[in-house]
Amino acid sequence: MDYGWSKEFLEAGEKRLSGDTSRAATTDEVRGLRRETGTLKEVVADLVLENRLLKKPYGPPRLQGRR
Repeated sequence: MDYGWSKEFLEAGEKRLSGDTSRAATTDEVRGLRRETGTLKEVVADLVLENRLLKKPYGPPRLQGRR
């Protein structure tokens, strides 16, 4: 079995722990991440709207101070 990925992973972790946090991303990676971010933003917006609709009170509105 080839454990090259493991060695690469551990070396990258050591570099980041030592303060080297820069990494070059490919154009395809950036595009994919932007697409995923857009999709996640849409999902969050849908969930927020759904949550607001579920929190709406049902029945006649109550006046403050009256019970």
